[in-house]
Amino acid sequence: MAARTVILIGMSVRGKDSTDVAVRGFHCAEGLELTDELAQRLIGTMHEGVLVSDHDAKAILANKRAIEITGIPFSEMVNQRGPDARFGPILEDGRVLPWDERPTAVALRTGEHCGMTVGVPKPSGMTWVILNAEPLFRDGEHAPYGVITVFTDITERKIAEMALTGSEELKSAIMAASLDAILTLTRDGEILDLNGAAEELYKTTRDSIVGDHMTSYIPVRDRQVWEQLLERLRDDPTHLHGRRIEGTGRRGDGSEFPFEASVNSLEAGQQQVFVTFVHDITDRKASERRLADARDAALRASVVKSEFLATMSHEIRTPMNGVIGSLDLMLDSELAPELAELAHIARTAANDLLGIIDDILDLSKIEADKVETRRESLDLVAIVEGVADILAVTARQKDLALTTYIDPDIPADVRGDARLLRQILVNLVGNAVKFTDRGEVVVRAERQPAPSSQALVRFIVRDSGAGIPAEAVETLFEPFTQVDARLSHERGGSGLGLAISSRLVRLMGGRLAVDSELGRGSVFSFELPLEVPEEPAEEVASPARAGRPLRVLIIEGSAACADNI
Repeated sequence: MAARTVILIGMSVRGKDSTDVAVRGFHCAEGLELTDELAQRLIGTMHEGVLVSDHDAKAILANKRAIEITGIPFSEMVNQRGPDARFGPILEDGRVLPWDERPTAVALRTGEHCGMTVGVPKPSGMTWVILNAEPLFRDGEHAPYGVITVFTDITERKIAEMALTGSEELKSAIMAASLDAILTLTRDGEILDLNGAAEELYKTTRDSIVGDHMTSYIPVRDRQVWEQLLERLRDDPTHLHGRRIEGTGRRGDGSEFPFEASVNSLEAGQQQVFVTFVHDITDRKASERRLADARDAALRASVVKSEFLATMSHEIRTPMNGVIGSLDLMLDSELAPELAELAHIARTAANDLLGIIDDILDLSKIEADKVETRRESLDLVAIVEGVADILAVTARQKDLALTTYIDPDIPADVRGDARLLRQILVNLVGNAVKFTDRGEVVVRAERQPAPSSQALVRFIVRDSGAGIPAEAVETLFEPFTQVDARLSHERGGSGLGLAISSRLVRLMGGRLAVDSELGRGSVFSFELPLEVPEEPAEEVASPARAGRPLRVLIIEGSAACADNI
């Protein structure tokens, strides 16, 4: 029987007969033979393309898949020797593969197997193929009489590889371009990868740092904290999601630096890794220290300024009192009318100046933290009524009704700072009288709900003056602020009274508020927590009633006074 070549799935052997020689890579039961018909059927159903050529590279057999990949009909293949312009494979670097370098030509020329990956341009895009060419021999001959070429389509795999390569290149480019250090850690804290910025920051090289534990680049005193953090991240990967943490790093040369870091947990190939972004904040910390030093210096300067003002105001007050006293003595003597008028003007101006000095002194004391609050028994009735007595003459001169009301539910014995409370009320009631031309000024003290150990008292000063514009309310309690400079010039004042009152109220544990509307007057209010002694004061027995009840008719022109009565 004539010798022939048996071909199966791209493999070839020399044999006398299909049944005399075992075919490599194929197994069959005893008594069965691999016929040419069966081999052709097997080749025809393969997903790979199979092309058999003679020693002149002329096609003698091709399956359907080989025709699809090459794009050349078999009827034309059999009549061609050499390359066809319709099948022009290119290498991965984009270079067109010459015919003499193609696996088919190499296998025929050398008698050796040849394989490579090539791209085949198609209208629908690039098809990537692995070409494997195996030379065919007859017994006793050393030159191949033909070649079998197998085309394996790997387009999907190649696209995935290219996407992965592109992703890796993009990741590498991002890491290289990042100004922040980027380290990739295993779940145990071992360093897997880092970028150039990390090498520069830690003053080390990639080869020397990869494989080290990340705590090797943390000061010894902080390593336990980072070990606990890694343990927490292993249990809860989202623990630091969207957060930044600060710490201290240790460079390869032993020096330390402050850093800000974010740690993200990722899954890579079913393995948990931590991607850490580290930013050196040495400059920021230095700026913060400089700002803190500047702030402290400014605060010290402010305290020195306030102390200076307080001292100078006190030194100015003493001679001013001497001036006012001398003017009073002059006015008590017999002066000519012209001199008496001048002395009166001088005393008025001196009193105004002394008031401004007092305001500056009070504000300076507050800013210098020289005001101390006291806890002493105080009589709210006496304080409120005393303030009204001080300003009653001025109110009467302007034909204003000045009324007071003290809630009878307020305990008779409470503890607080009577001096500061009196000063606050004098400022508020004095302002109300000063800027109210007609109507009334009402001062009220009302008890608010509070724990039994406290008496929360709400103080209210309401007037029927011109009111305050809404845009002026926001800055009303700032020093040297005046709603209407013209009116303030006419009626006097430094613009410090409300600023002082607001700060004193805050010092006593409250907050001064204002509710005002143009044309409808203003209401200033604040709440103070006053202590209630554990042992209440002894109640004074009311006088015994004697005689028959009396009927009294009181006529009062002020609605506020009528309500109080």
